[in-house]
Parts: sequence; structure tokens; C-alpha cells
Amino acid sequence: MSSLLIFINYSLIYLFSIAISIFLFIVARRFILQYHKKRTHLISKKIENDILKVYSRQNKIFSLKIAKKYPRYSNILIKILVKHMETIKGPGIDQLRLIYDAALKKNLLKNTHSRLTYKRLRATRPFVLFSSLEDTSQIMKLLNDKPVVRLAAINALSRRPNLLVINQIFETFERDPDPDMRSYMNVLFAMGDEIEDLVRSYLKKPLSSNKIMFFIELVGAIPLPHLYIDIIAFARSTDKEIRVKVAKALGTINRPLPKVNAVLMELSSDDAWEVSAQALKSLGKLKIVSAIDTLAQAVYSPHWYCRLNAGTALANLGNKGKQRLKQLAGQKRDRYAAEMAQMILENSIYHETG
Repeated sequence: MSSLLIFINYSLIYLFSIAISIFLFIVARRFILQYHKKRTHLISKKIENDILKVYSRQNKIFSLKIAKKYPRYSNILIKILVKHMETIKGPGIDQLRLIYDAALKKNLLKNTHSRLTYKRLRATRPFVLFSSLEDTSQIMKLLNDKPVVRLAAINALSRRPNLLVINQIFETFERDPDPDMRSYMNVLFAMGDEIEDLVRSYLKKPLSSNKIMFFIELVGAIPLPHLYIDIIAFARSTDKEIRVKVAKALGTINRPLPKVNAVLMELSSDDAWEVSAQALKSLGKLKIVSAIDTLAQAVYSPHWYCRLNAGTALANLGNKGKQRLKQLAGQKRDRYAAEMAQMILENSIYHETG
């Protein structure tokens, strides 16, 4: 019995010592974390103050001195440089680049080649933000990397567009015999109207049909409304798919101008029903009331999509369009046109009451 009590006592002591050890570990860990947090804050504040001095002095020697000052705190330096790079304009940027090139670029470039995704991901944002023309080939690799890395590269490019790099991306796209259109669309779409002049110049180049269609689609996707006149130039292309892209883009860039209206009216009676269907849809998007007769006539089209898009476009025109749909629903000349008009009217009423 006494041996059992001794065993229980030793067990309790052992468990108690484990509990004390765990408690001390948690306390020590919390203390260490707080210490590191406080230390990181102080270092960050010191680096921040030095970066502000870099702005005020605008001195290359001083900037390089700051670059050599914090070799042990590269992660903190990266965060602060990225923050300033995304928010400032003017000559101060050149000083930030000096610090980046001297203190960080070599390691970041190495990390963008790493086999480990998390390393590439961490390096992508600062690497792209501070990129120069010589980095274009590596940026293109990042733009074709795993989705998470690709998204980081696109995001960085869009935050501070580097026109030299973007111009190189355009040139790479032009030379590429079989480009991944979706990847390029994601990259250039993020640039917004920064690339308007470049897109205009490339629309005037003798590119393949697929690449012309890419730029026309890009104009509508961003959108770049000032390029409507450049898009109209392709409305009479012999390539049906190009005419479809033109009709779609003109409806998306929201420029209901006389020239745009005239082109869409012309395309609405195109020999290819795919072109006609898209033009009819765009007429409805732009709510071109003068097209009401054209849209009403298109409800009699032998092609289902043309009838649907024409009827939907009429519904988008408000009361005048709906009155014409009622007339079409009541006519006996074409059963399919009447059924289409009736269906669209019913859907319109449902959405209004719903």
C-alpha cells in the first residue's frame, strides 16, 4: 500500500513539473514574441526615418550608405521600400531604386528562381515593383508561374506600371507565335488606361487575326473608350470573328456616338448571324432608340440568337421598345417571332415585379 502511495506521489510530482514546464514555456515564448515585436517596431521606425532623410537629401552616396546599414533586416527594409514605392512620385523613386539595387535585388532575383513557391511569392511583389528593363524576361516567367505568383506579379505591375517593362511585354506578345491569350489579357487588363497609346499603336500593326482580336477585346474589357475610332476600322474585316469582336467592344465601351451607332446598325444585318447577333445585343446595351425599327425587324430573323438579342434590346429601350414587342407578340405573320416577343415581355414583367 505504501509503495502505491509513493508511486502516486511521484506521478503527481512528475505531472506537476510538466505543467510548470509548459507554463514557463508559454510565458517565455510570449515574452520573446513581445520582445521581437518591440524590437522590430524600433528597427522599422529607424529605417523609416532614414528613408525620409533619403528623400530630403537626394544624395546618391547617402542612399548607398543607408543600403549598407541594414543587411540583417532585409525583410523589414523590403516592406518599407515597397510601401513608399507604391505611394510616392517624383525623384525620390530613384533613391529608393538605388537602395533596392544595392541591398536587395540580388537576393530577390535569386528567390524568384527558387523551386519553393512561397519564396517566389514573397519575392515577386518587390521584384516587379522595382523592376527595370533587364528584368523583363524574369517578369514574364513570373507571369506564367502558378496562379498565386502570377496574381502577385500582375498586382505589382498594376500598382506602379513600369512603361518600359510593359512595352517589352507588348513586344514579347507580338513576337510570340502562339501566346497564351488569357495570361496576357490578365496582365494588360490590370494596366487600365496606362496602355491606351500602346494598344492604339499595335492596332495599326500588321498582326495576325488572333492578335488583332485580342487587342479589340482588350479595348472593350478595360474599357478604352477613346479607341472606338480605331476599333471601327475593323468593322469591314473579311474575318467574321474580328467583326464579332468589334460589335462586342463597341457595345462595351459605352460610346453611343453617331459613328458607333451607324457601324452597329450595319453589322446588325451582317451576312454572318454571329456578327448580327452581337451587334443587336450591343445596340440594346447602348439603348439606341433610333435602332427600334432595325431591332423589330431582326426579331423575324431565322436565327434564334438574333431573335433573342433583338427582342432583349427592344426591352432595354423602355416603353417604346416594349410597345413594339407587344405588337410583335400579337402579329400572325411569324409564329417564332411572336413567341420570342411574348417570352421577353413575360421575363421583363417578372424582373420588374420581382
